[in-house]
Amino acid sequence: MKKTLYISDLDGTLLGSNEFLSPFAVDTINQLIHEGAIISIATARNLTSATPRIKDLNFQIPIILNNGVAMYNWQTRHYTYVAELAASDIDIMGQILREEKCTGYMYALNNEEICMFHNPLYTPEDQAYFNKRRSRYEGRIIDMPQFSAPDSQYTPFYCVVFGLEEKVKRVQARINSTAENIYGVLNKNVYADDYFLDVFNSSVSKASTIKMLADQLDVDEIVAFGDNYNDLEMLQAADRSYVPANALPEIMEYADGILESCENDGVPKFIFEDFHKNF
Repeated sequence: MKKTLYISDLDGTLLGSNEFLSPFAVDTINQLIHEGAIISIATARNLTSATPRIKDLNFQIPIILNNGVAMYNWQTRHYTYVAELAASDIDIMGQILREEKCTGYMYALNNEEICMFHNPLYTPEDQAYFNKRRSRYEGRIIDMPQFSAPDSQYTPFYCVVFGLEEKVKRVQARINSTAENIYGVLNKNVYADDYFLDVFNSSVSKASTIKMLADQLDVDEIVAFGDNYNDLEMLQAADRSYVPANALPEIMEYADGILESCENDGVPKFIFEDFHKNF
């Protein structure tokens, strides 16, 4: 039997509009894992944000976080891989944010706990972004007068700029044309009419870390599921790729097939059928 790694994005792919898994999705995925299916996720979310949404899943293999920046062992509850950001790259980004008058959010590990750093909140959108996340990082939020590299006790690994399309794309263009070791990946907010710019080490992506995981597991094929700009590389790199009906139109053309929407649990339904077809 072919050894297949099924790997899925979360938001807009596995998660519905309420930002959580349906009971059907949880039961189906856990049943598949119990039967021997090799299933994981590759999400832009970090561990703090992803955990409430996947806590009921019984993953037997590592999960991929922050667009490929981190791999986390769900069984031992420890990171197995993190692509760190260099201080010089953070300072380059800080200069761009100051000139553009933009808020940046930097996530860093301190003894495997995630801390959130941010410079001044310039807009109502920034304030809303911060307010939504404040409780997740209680006691681990550092307010910086300007965006810059943290003290050596922290391991910075991910930055986010959030807001309206024009501003976010302008910052993305400047980072990608100026910095050598970091790059910004656009991610349309599937819950509202704005954008995330995820900035991380340019040596990694969802695709590269999925390949790393696939090599560790010695699988025969990778089947990937996604819906957004940041899923494009993994969809292109997978042996087979599928998108839900709610995926961005420009992403659909790269898929081998279109499934039912995330609201109708298209991905769990497909994996169930595909796994049992090849069982």
